[in-house]
Amino acid sequence: MLRNDATSVDLDTQLREQLIRDLVEQYPEALGVLNQYDIDTCCGGGLTIPAAATAHGHDPEAVVAHVRRALSGVGS
Repeated sequence: MLRNDATSVDLDTQLREQLIRDLVEQYPEALGVLNQYDIDTCCGGGLTIPAAATAHGHDPEAVVAHVRRALSGVGS
């Protein structure tokens, strides 16, 4: 669940622009979703979600949406 007062726009920006290692530090529950796409903090931690998703052959928008749902508590 979200632990700050960030608006949806702020969260969307974070999910698209923040490095995965920083995002997971702030939202540890995101790691479980990212792991479903073979994205982790080791090899993918220095990338953004869209860059890591693309590198792993996944649709970046689908991965961002999945993480957003998980962080918002609206299923996964």
